[in-house]
Amino acid sequence: MLEQQHRLLGKYILATNLARSTYDANQVLEGYKSRHQVEARFRATKSTLKIRPVFLQSDDRIRSLVLVNIIALIVYALIEYVCQQEGLAKSAKQALFMFRMPAIVTLTVNGQVV
Repeated sequence: MLEQQHRLLGKYILATNLARSTYDANQVLEGYKSRHQVEARFRATKSTLKIRPVFLQSDDRIRSLVLVNIIALIVYALIEYVCQQEGLAKSAKQALFMFRMPAIVTLTVNGQVV
């Protein structure tokens, strides 16, 4: 019994409904290990993005709100990714805080200041 427990030490037992032909064991494990990123995104919707409960009546409005939330999460993740790649910020929350500071921006289109 102790020997069997020792063999399982540090191993994951995962059950999934993903097709073996599509995902191998390593891909399933990597997906499981990256779940913290998904959980962090949902935490961001409640805190950083300040999305609160909204009571909607029609199915179209509910679908629209879900779509807007998904787009917000994608933009949030992209901001975080780009900032990490460029060494600007460690998180999207940190990057969004930097954007809150006032800045003067000059936009030039086709050589003309807009």
